[in-house]
Amino acid sequence: MSHQNDPSETSTPRGKYDDLAIELADRLEAQFSLLYVLGGNKGNGMSVQHLYAEEEKPEKMRLIAKTFDFLADWARKEAGDRASH
Repeated sequence: MSHQNDPSETSTPRGKYDDLAIELADRLEAQFSLLYVLGGNKGNGMSVQHLYAEEEKPEKMRLIAKTFDFLADWARKEAGDRASH
């Protein structure tokens, strides 16, 4: 599986958790993965990996945005916030 942030590409800037996120996506044969770390041994960080072709990207990104909206509402409710956006 070849990711947008292929670890063999030396010209691509590497995030502190990219290698782990790429390994996870490869193991799961995932088209999209998000690794969000709070308080990790390398500090806080995030890595996003995807395999979408350019023509698929708008549709896939809209789906991901809807998923994040759902998660944000869920997190606000779990935190006890009365109103969600």
